[in-house]
Formats: sequence, structure tokens, C-alpha cells
Amino acid sequence: MNKPILTQDIAYKALQEFFDKKPFIVFGTGTSCTVDTDFGMGALEKYLKDKLPICLNEAQQTEWKGVLGALAANNDFEAALDAVKDQSLLKIIIDKTATHIAYIDQKKSLEILNGTTTWPAVEIFKRLVERLPETDRTLHVATPNYDLLAEYAFTHANIPYCTGYWGGFIRKLDWKQAERQMTYIEQVSVGKRLQSYTRYKKYIRLYKVHGSLNTFNINNEFVESNA
Repeated sequence: MNKPILTQDIAYKALQEFFDKKPFIVFGTGTSCTVDTDFGMGALEKYLKDKLPICLNEAQQTEWKGVLGALAANNDFEAALDAVKDQSLLKIIIDKTATHIAYIDQKKSLEILNGTTTWPAVEIFKRLVERLPETDRTLHVATPNYDLLAEYAFTHANIPYCTGYWGGFIRKLDWKQAERQMTYIEQVSVGKRLQSYTRYKKYIRLYKVHGSLNTFNINNEFVESNA
């Protein structure tokens, strides 16, 4: 029997049914900009205007000028970037964007981990996780953010979270194995004996839908490095 073609309507209906009785949270760039405004599009626009021209060839320069022309017309940098069609130019923009965000992320990492700076949404997430029902101990959370501010904040607040990666220094994508790290053994008295049961902690399942500063594609396999 052939499976039906996955259409947008089918996908939306399946997602709606899945999350009908589950809490689902989405947070975006605003949480990062509250920590440092350099995470915003304005700062990224200035950074790329300064850094890109010196590393582009003639064809890439021409296409980049098209982006600047679109920006002058509508003053929407994110929309103007849609003018980029050259894949080599797109890769340069992605690499420069990652360098920009990683620099700010590094400056803020220790501040959040040691508590001198607070990621604004951490208390909300702490309360949501603590109040999860015993029958469903997972809070589903998604973000388009590349930075790791949320992860630093969850770590500082002792909120367990899972991004789907597991292993040692270099982690591989495997949700089943990763979620096993969210379990613990509980000893329960059954009559005169102690019975061991595997329980799930209350935790956040974090979906980084646009990728993350600590994920890389190596030999066509996505890995996570927390170096």
C-alpha cells in the first residue's frame, strides 16, 4: 500500500493533533537581544556590510550589490537577503553570520553560567517544567536561534534539556539515545522487596530548527560539539 504524499495540509493536521494536548513553546531572537542587542538584525547588517566586501570575487560583489539595492528599497535586511542566489556567496554569508553570533555568544556564556547575567525567559521555563504533569514529563520547545543562551540558562538553573544529540566530546544525532540520558532509576517498595523502575526526569525537548553554533555537518552527518 502506497503512503499518501506529504502535503502541507497533512503536515499541519498531524502537528496540530500531536500538540493538541501538549504544551509547545517557541522563542526567538527577542530573548537574545534582551541579553545583548548585537544579536539583532541591525548589528548583523552592519557587520556584514563591513566584512563581506573584502572577501568577495567580482560575481559575488555584483550579487551583494543587489542585496544592498533591495535593502535601500524596502529597509528590510532579512528580506533583502532573499536576493542571494549564488550558493558560494550564501555560504560566505552564513559563515560570517556564525562568526558574528559566536563572538557575542562567547562573551555572554560565562556571564549566564555564573549568574551575573540572566536570560530573560529562564524563570518561565523553570516554572513550566516543574508543573509538567506526571503523565507527560516533556516540555516541547522550538527556536530559530543559532546561539546557545537558552542552553547556558537551562544549565545554570538546573533544568534538564535534550537537543537530540548524545555521546562524548563529539555527539551524534539520535533522539532515542539522547532521551535515555533524561532517565533515572527509582527504587520502589513492593511488598518486602525493592523494585527498580526507570523514570523520566521533567525536561525540555529543545528543537533548534535552523541549526546551532555547536552543530556541524561532517561527512554528511550532523554532529554536536560542546568545545
